[in-house]
Amino acid sequence: MDKKNDLKKIIRLIENDDYDVLEGLVYNYQANEWLRYCKGDGGVATATSFAELPGLDLAQFLNL
Repeated sequence: MDKKNDLKKIIRLIENDDYDVLEGLVYNYQANEWLRYCKGDGGVATATSFAELPGLDLAQFLNL
């Protein structure tokens, strides 16, 4: 599975409203790249590892 498919799944999960998920992050370990998507971002992810809702940088939290 590549990051595009993972990101599409995250966007669909968040925008679908089935599970009340408001934010999701995807990490591509091959490229060392984070993408964050929040509800209402219009299908466009942001290149960051910072999760707004818990106020936590996942890269630092996971020591990546």
